[in-house]
Amino acid sequence: MRRYAVNEGNLRIGEDHPRARYTNTEIDLVLKLRGQGDSYGEIARKMDMPKATVQAICNGRSRCQVPAQYRTEQPPPTRNEKTTIGSPHDGGTKKVHP
Repeated sequence: MRRYAVNEGNLRIGEDHPRARYTNTEIDLVLKLRGQGDSYGEIARKMDMPKATVQAICNGRSRCQVPAQYRTEQPPPTRNEKTTIGSPHDGGTKKVHP
């Protein structure tokens, strides 16, 4: 099972967000390079990312949330498990297979 970071609203954050383009390691490297005095343009060239993205990361406008907690991803049901959907009123008889 895989663990992922969530914010206070239980939404995935950082590299665990479905639309994340960069890993947490890459973000840490951007911040480290900026701390060493590299310009936004130098970092953008080294990391092969847009200068505006580098600026947003360094200025806290992007990837600035701290995990409130970590969750464990549940594995998908096996083929032998019967997964149903629907309300109790219709018997929930519609079977879903992965």
